Amino acid sequence: MLYAILLAGAVLSIGMILMDIITKQLVLSSINRNSEISYYYSAHSGRECLKYYISNTDEFYIDEDGTINYFPNPTLRCLGADSALGITMTQIESTDPNKIIYTSSGNISLSNGTAVFLKVEFRKACQLKRQDCTGETAIDKAWAIAQADGFNLADLNNPRATKRTAISVFSW
Repeated sequence: MLYAILLAGAVLSIGMILMDIITKQLVLSSINRNSEISYYYSAHSGRECLKYYISNTDEFYIDEDGTINYFPNPTLRCLGADSALGITMTQIESTDPNKIIYTSSGNISLSNGTAVFLKVEFRKACQLKRQDCTGETAIDKAWAIAQADGFNLADLNNPRATKRTAISVFSW
């Protein structure tokens, strides 16, 4: 009888240890899934939208004979945004007079339940003259930096919400 109780206790202990390991593995795998969603679906999509508008359109600025004029509130039509409304980017004040910074007006909720926040920084000196862009790294030589913060959930107060950032550097 005593051996049966000891054996049952040992089996129960092993079962509890295995249950704890499995629970931790499930939590870790869900965190990985949330991270993939926030990067690949949200941040990457936002970055690609910004890359398109910086490279292929004149929504942010127009270059007229070597003089660059920046627009105050450009509208982007991507990320599934209603084409009539679009995403309004707001020009914000910068402490550096050489930088023009735009951000999206808050987080943009996407159709798949995720969210993204967009930011673009233009460096006027580098944009006008290539020789004014000096430094060792690509960021030092950048004339524009696009940043998209992706979230796996639109509700950022949820403890399972993860944030991942995707950055593109436009340099000479």
